[in-house]
Amino acid sequence: MSASWADFLWLLLTIFVLVWALASALVGLVVPLMKNNKDSDKQVAAWACWIMAVTPLIAPALATLAIIVLSLAKWLGVVADHCLAHTGEKHLHLCLEHMPLYELSLPLKAIFASAAIFITWRMMSVIISEWGLAKTLRALHRIDGGRGRIIKTQSSDKLAFAAGIGRPIILLSKSLFAALTPRQRRIVIAHEISHLRSRDCLKSFLMTLLLSIHLPSARREIKQHWVLSREMQADMAAAKRFGVLDVAETLVKASTLPALKIQPSMCPMQGSDVVLRIRNLTALNLRQDKLAILFSALLVLSSLALMVTIMKFHHTVETVISLLSGV
Repeated sequence: MSASWADFLWLLLTIFVLVWALASALVGLVVPLMKNNKDSDKQVAAWACWIMAVTPLIAPALATLAIIVLSLAKWLGVVADHCLAHTGEKHLHLCLEHMPLYELSLPLKAIFASAAIFITWRMMSVIISEWGLAKTLRALHRIDGGRGRIIKTQSSDKLAFAAGIGRPIILLSKSLFAALTPRQRRIVIAHEISHLRSRDCLKSFLMTLLLSIHLPSARREIKQHWVLSREMQADMAAAKRFGVLDVAETLVKASTLPALKIQPSMCPMQGSDVVLRIRNLTALNLRQDKLAILFSALLVLSSLALMVTIMKFHHTVETVISLLSGV
């Protein structure tokens, strides 16, 4: 690999890590402001959770893509090489042809490489966790005879959840069934079937994967808001068949069950805000959190603006970065 290509790859890694850190910090600062809304009559829309979750990955990806596209366009002669206008200046260049002027010290290379390894490790840990859950589910399915998508276990723990991203199943414990009335059992099954039909287990895995590279506080808050939105949808699906009051009563009983240690693609009925779910069922008109909507729109616009700025005002961006970095 030539020195210029090596420098260019280090530049892309540096841009990616810096934008990721900035986006993660921004989300981490704003998301906790929505914390108190879980105890009010507001809810955060699922789409807003997706935008907040994906921004620390999409924003740096768009920034590095802008540099790659513009550099390739200059290399192929599609656009003019503006760098020729200041070749005599000590100036940082965000392109391949003039990369010898860009050099990172060994300590900085170690920092940025460690950050990239951390991002990769966080995402791989989620994938490995899901792989372990999938093996467990396949084993339980074989023990059950491989029939159907509802498995009843002899576990003494009261369990009720859907899980799995390939061929998701519903896992119920006989001890849970013993604690519920026949109608409540059917409500629990209907609730979990709604998760399967909406592919919530796959969505939960993807959400966990995206949130793995967030700050811990933002990770918890976004996941809680997103899970609440999916549970509300499953509650409404069950209520259409069994009625609001019966579903609400079942939710109250399920809220007394011990909380599960959630794996990436698990969708348990218990564990989220029962009060808000019952309010949603009884049509108390929960309002959308305007802060979440505004912040999500800001994240989308900022990510796109960053890409456009790098491509449209390439020389200006180079000049500003050179001044800030002292290059």
